[in-house]
Amino acid sequence: MEEDLDEALTASLLDAVSSPTASSLSPYDAVLGYSKGNTDVDQIFLITACQHSSCFSCMFNHVEARLLQGFLPKCPFEDCNSDLDLDSCQNLLTPQLFGIMRLRVREASIPDAHKIYCPYPRCSSLLSIPELQGPSLASSSNADPQLETAKTCPTCNAMFCISCKVPWHGNMSCDDYKRLNPLPCNADMALMSLATLKNWRQCPNCNHMISLTRGCNRMRCRCGREFCYTCGGYWEAANHFRCQIWGEPDQQRNQHHDVENGAM
Repeated sequence: MEEDLDEALTASLLDAVSSPTASSLSPYDAVLGYSKGNTDVDQIFLITACQHSSCFSCMFNHVEARLLQGFLPKCPFEDCNSDLDLDSCQNLLTPQLFGIMRLRVREASIPDAHKIYCPYPRCSSLLSIPELQGPSLASSSNADPQLETAKTCPTCNAMFCISCKVPWHGNMSCDDYKRLNPLPCNADMALMSLATLKNWRQCPNCNHMISLTRGCNRMRCRCGREFCYTCGGYWEAANHFRCQIWGEPDQQRNQHHDVENGAM
């Protein structure tokens, strides 16, 4: 009886997709397949770009894992790299995960060379350098030319220097600021001390601090740069395993993590 029900549902679903009106159906109306035992069409998620389908539960797990790993999720089917439609994912994800996905989409739309982050810790919004290159505060003929690098974060409305990548340094030029501030401030020194204590690493591209508690040393920063957590060098997919100190720290870190969590 169950096999008859499965066959009937499969036939009806395929008929819906092949019908002349299939192109006008929503992702929740026309599907290519379903998870065995799931007879509720409303619980089938369709990827519009490639027409692959999956049950909501499996797709949610896939999307959640990729988002939390720092990646923009793609179609999970083998040999398919189609994008997931952001609007379609709104009904699939929790509000928090949907917010993360919107951020990942935003990150993917900005080339790595154009990415910059608001230097204020309470904000840290991702910004696009070309989008910030509009009229500057020095565009007026009577304005101070030192304001040429002054930009305003559209998220927190705070002013910062796009050249120095720090909060706005007042009446000092960029050269003066760098000359008078060759050493990190007390807050930066405290952060570096904590990073050393916690074995954190800084991205070699944007200096963002990253913590690894378990897993592979191949890190992908929010700026898109991939680097080795052990040696700090840029990751080269073809030959980075030549790194002489890669490997053993992974095992030691994982063993230490298992001991802390009571694993045997």
